[in-house]
Amino acid sequence: MITTPGPTRQAVPRPTYEVVRRHVVPTISPISLVEARPGRAEMDVLAQVCTAVAAVVLIAVFPLEAFLVDRPWVQRFLGIEPHGIAHVHLWSFCIGARNALAGIGGLVGLWIVNRGDETVGTAVVVTALAYMLLSSLAMGVADLLGYWRPRGGSVRGTVASSALPAVALITLAL
Repeated sequence: MITTPGPTRQAVPRPTYEVVRRHVVPTISPISLVEARPGRAEMDVLAQVCTAVAAVVLIAVFPLEAFLVDRPWVQRFLGIEPHGIAHVHLWSFCIGARNALAGIGGLVGLWIVNRGDETVGTAVVVTALAYMLLSSLAMGVADLLGYWRPRGGSVRGTVASSALPAVALITLAL
């Protein structure tokens, strides 16, 4: 790295040179490219949008699962039976809190991607997306095992909560 003279010293990537078939070709390392374009993320826009929407949905549903699960309209929205709600309120609070934390993790990862280190931010985003997808699929497995009543009642929720994380992870993998 070389610096420019003056009151504000700014890093400028120093090119290196390679000899390719008797020609000298200037090359710039990927690290210096990131330094030359600070704050510019390369993560696919579709992956970012899917992550952001999935994260906001999880955060928005948290108060319903944690505090309002005893309300009939929330029970209809979540697709749960009203019988025995008092016995599952602890479970619903914990699941809601975990989902909210996954959503916050996804948003923090996106912030890091766009404002900080893209590699670290992508790792945070992938971790949050993997949790979102696997926990949603676990809900489908619980339904297959007969733990969801009525049986098959989780299909809508499983598909809805799996779609965005799956699309984002596939987009990031390609």
